[in-house]
Amino acid sequence: IDQQNRVVYVYDEFYQQGMLTQQIAEAIGQHKGYGLQITADSAEQRLISELSGVYGVPNIIGAGKGKDSVSQGIQYMQSYHFVVHPRVKGLLEEFNTYVYSKDKFDNWTNTPVDANNHAIDALRYAMEPFMFRTAGHYMSNQERIQTIKNLGLG
Repeated sequence: IDQQNRVVYVYDEFYQQGMLTQQIAEAIGQHKGYGLQITADSAEQRLISELSGVYGVPNIIGAGKGKDSVSQGIQYMQSYHFVVHPRVKGLLEEFNTYVYSKDKFDNWTNTPVDANNHAIDALRYAMEPFMFRTAGHYMSNQERIQTIKNLGLG
């Protein structure tokens, strides 16, 4: 992540569903993920504990979740330009098919559809250290606005 120029470079992915815990640990090792910060879906605490305790995967933590965390994370991601290597097919497919929901009047909303987004969710988790967070939760829009003003940027 190039913070100064707001560019994210994605050059590799491991995109597979339905894996056993041991297979996930092995895949992390094969992709040289050991020792790097890994942010996993916090809805899977058992899996995180197993990967860490049983299989020795270091530096794995649960993602911060809370009210509006998906929408805020996606909004944050939209402030970046993404350079994605062509071999990163799962993420590219999701970027090309990701949509927002519509209301009963067929107007687009600010709510992302929770479908076809596994790689996007993983990328959002990986970007968490760069997002607006406080006390382990995503800041509300008002908190973010106030923080920007406090920094003299708004």
